Amino acid sequence: MKNTGFFTKEWAAIFKNKKVLISICVIALIPLLYSSMFLWAFWDPYGKLNELPVAVVNMDKGANFEGKELHVGDEFVDKIKESKNFKWDFVSQEKAIQGMDDNKYYMTVVVPENFSEKATKILDEHPTASDLTYIPNESLNFLSSQIGATAVEKMKAELSKNLTKAYAEAMFKSIDKVSDGLAQAADGSLQLKDGSIKIKDGIVQVDENLLKINEGTLTLKDGVIQIYNGLGDLNNGASRIQNEGTSVVASGAGQLADAQKQLSSEGANKI
Repeated sequence: MKNTGFFTKEWAAIFKNKKVLISICVIALIPLLYSSMFLWAFWDPYGKLNELPVAVVNMDKGANFEGKELHVGDEFVDKIKESKNFKWDFVSQEKAIQGMDDNKYYMTVVVPENFSEKATKILDEHPTASDLTYIPNESLNFLSSQIGATAVEKMKAELSKNLTKAYAEAMFKSIDKVSDGLAQAADGSLQLKDGSIKIKDGIVQVDENLLKINEGTLTLKDGVIQIYNGLGDLNNGASRIQNEGTSVVASGAGQLADAQKQLSSEGANKI
C-alpha cells in the first residue's frame, strides 16, 4: 500500500509540473519516432528509386575497330538516358565529385577512358570486360542504415541490371555498324573475285584460240595432217596433233635426207 501511495503521489507531482511532463513525453516519443522511420523505410524501399539521384560520368575516349571509330561510351549513355529507373544526371567528373561532397548524389557511375577499347575485344579469344566504376556516397549512410542492407543490395542489383543492359545494347550496336561495313567490303571483294574469274576465263579462251591457230599452222606446214574434227576432248586433240605432227615431220625429214643422198649419188655418176 505504501508503494502504491508513493507511485500515485509521484505521478500527481509530474502532472502538476508541466516542464517535467513535457520532458517525459518527448523522451517517450523518441523511440516511437525512430520505430516509425524504420518501418517507413522498410515499407517500400524500392518504390521510388526513380527519385534517387545518380551521377553518370562518361570519360570514354573511343577506339578504332577495323578502320571504324567506335564510341561505345556515348551509346551507353544514350541507353541510360532512356532508362527511368533512377534519376540520372550526366555530368563531368568535377561536377560529380562536387555533387557527392554536397550530398547531391547518392552514387556516381564512371565510364572509364578505355571503355570502347575493351569493348572491341569481346570477340577475342581472351576478351577483356569493360568495367564500370560505382562510387557510393559514404556520407549518406544514415539513409542506407534506415533502408537496411537488403534495400541497398536491391538498389545495386537494379542499377547493375540497367547498366549491363545498356552496355550490352550499346556495344553490340556499335559492333554491328562495323560488321555491316565489313560485310559490304566482303561483298565487294567477292565481286572483284568474280571479275578475276571472268578475266581468267577470258585468258583460257585466248589460249584455246592460240591452240587452234597452232593446229592450223601445223596442218598448213606439213600438208599431210588434217585438222582434228573438234568433237573429241580438246586436250586429247592437242596431244594427238602434237604426236602426229612430230611423227610426220620426222618422216618428212627422213625422206628429204634420202632424196638428197640420191641426188648427190646421181650427180656424181653423171659427172
